[in-house]
Amino acid sequence: MAQEAQAAFDPERERDGSPEKWGSILVPLTGLVIPAITFAWFTLYFLSDEFYWQIRPETERYMRYEDAWEQVPWYKGRKEPMYGMINMDDYEKGLSEAWEAAKPPGSTLTVKDKLKDMSTQNAPTFDLFRKKFEEKKAMIAAGELSA
Repeated sequence: MAQEAQAAFDPERERDGSPEKWGSILVPLTGLVIPAITFAWFTLYFLSDEFYWQIRPETERYMRYEDAWEQVPWYKGRKEPMYGMINMDDYEKGLSEAWEAAKPPGSTLTVKDKLKDMSTQNAPTFDLFRKKFEEKKAMIAAGELSA
């Protein structure tokens, strides 16, 4: 019996990188554990309004969180694009000077016109979430949804 065991032992098959050794771990992991975790995550995401609320701006909890931050004086208006600018006039002056130095010859584009154009920029994805956000806030205020 010892001779049979000695004959069956192959040192090349027992090294650390053998497929048989890692297959006994990776096959159940990739076939059972990872899909189970993925399906559970998707089910919770799909069925719950509160799951992963930090990255879902349409949820009520996210809206309450943002409203709470807006009440703090230091953070009021932090979602505005120019929040934190020390002096907007100085920023526009510097931007204008940089553009004058770098603009191609014959260009008629000015910083003032471009800033005005960008202030009314169409951002459909942002507008979609903002519209849902405002609709839900109105529904909560009217008592149609619980806060």
